[in-house]
Amino acid sequence: MKFPKLVLTSLTLAASISGADYPRWIILLAPSITRNLFLLGAGDRIVGVTVYCREYAQNAGFLELGRIIGDGQRAAEIILAARKRVNAVKSRVLRLAKLSLFWELGTKPVFTACRASFINDFLEIAGGRNVFFDLGTRYSQVSREEVVRRNPDIIIIAAPNEAMTAEKQHWGKFPAMNAVKYKKIFILEDRLYTEPSPLAFAQAVENIAEIIHPRGKKQ
Repeated sequence: MKFPKLVLTSLTLAASISGADYPRWIILLAPSITRNLFLLGAGDRIVGVTVYCREYAQNAGFLELGRIIGDGQRAAEIILAARKRVNAVKSRVLRLAKLSLFWELGTKPVFTACRASFINDFLEIAGGRNVFFDLGTRYSQVSREEVVRRNPDIIIIAAPNEAMTAEKQHWGKFPAMNAVKYKKIFILEDRLYTEPSPLAFAQAVENIAEIIHPRGKKQ
């Protein structure tokens, strides 16, 4: 019996895969696909990865990925479930004030997520306003002085290193900034916010909405 094997570097291979050709074994050369294959229940087909493929990875053409492995229906169901959760958040925050938010990705130097990033999508859906929305790139280096000038209501530190607590303390040196004044500086360590699949995206939106507009608190 023939067991087709697929070396999956991108989703451009999809057009040549169908029916009996659905892969039984998968070798991954692209970290951006790993997480979604696990979510689709195809983790047991993965027999090789690169050193860059951690246990999960970034979102990439989820529905198309489902089609590639012969499980487009499951992919569609997962996307639908995620969409319902995201829409529920949209409804909850629709008439609430949009608080300004600074999302810190790196500390030395300071980097942030801008308008073209999926993180900006998190913030907008969750009822926030990115203080660096006017920067049209995905990510950008910014100065601390500029962050202070823009005076965010909330600061989220999502830099993946051990210095996050010290970074939170560093922002405390600017007591006039709203995020400091009202104790609205948060640390997020979960890779959920940097490597989203559909359900992870929905979970991230729910979590961020809870930071911006906590349930049970009078708005």
